[in-house]
Amino acid sequence: MLIRRQMSKGRAEFLLFEITPASYAIAVVDDADNDGKMKTGFMGIPTEKVGFSNNASGRFGPPTSNDVVFELSAPRTINIRLGKAKN
Repeated sequence: MLIRRQMSKGRAEFLLFEITPASYAIAVVDDADNDGKMKTGFMGIPTEKVGFSNNASGRFGPPTSNDVVFELSAPRTINIRLGKAKN
């Protein structure tokens, strides 16, 4: 799998190549301070913006795997909204 990343105008685009058709899930963290780590606060809740495939959100934790999994069998665009984690 090869990844190419482009960023412009507040958007990030990731292009994945040579992907095998299968079930996938995506989690994204906006590393605002660019330290390579996800910042967390009280009880491990992320303080940086996060997002998941299917724009799933969890209650009192991350979304379940059933909520984020999607089937990939052909090229497609997947948009993921980033926001503050909900507790």
